[in-house]
Order: sequence, then C-alpha cells, then structure tokens
Amino acid sequence: MESLLEGFSVVTEIPVAWGEMDALNHVNNAVYFRYFETARLDYFSHISLMEDMAVTNIGPVLGETYCRYRLPVTIRIPYW
Repeated sequence: MESLLEGFSVVTEIPVAWGEMDALNHVNNAVYFRYFETARLDYFSHISLMEDMAVTNIGPVLGETYCRYRLPVTIRIPYW
C-alpha cells in the first residue's frame, strides 16, 4: 500500500464505522462521497485554501462527482 501512495502530497486515512455498512457488510455506496469530502477538505487545508478564501472570497465549486466502484470495502471485526 505504501508504494501506491508515494507521490501523493496528502493521504487521508478514514476508519470505517459500523453504521456505514449495509446489510452485506460492505460500506454503503453513498458513504464513499463523505469520504471524498473529508479527503477534499484535507487537501484544501494542505494548500491553505480556506485561509485564501477568507481573504479573496473566491473558492472552488464542485460541479460534478462520479465514482466507479471496483472492490467492496468492509470492516474487519476481531473475534475474541
């Protein structure tokens, strides 16, 4: 995994919460867009966009989103 993330200036790690899963123990498809928003805000913080917006009153507009689901994300529950 480390080699896949090389070259990215911002990496956001988000733990999967129990309530984000559907009946088949997969992360619900709508939850991914919340993950994307969290990563987007991390990137904005990294490039100081929020501070710039406070001065210029100019910021990005999200015009479209798209997601191609390749593999399900599940939560791993330890069994004691």
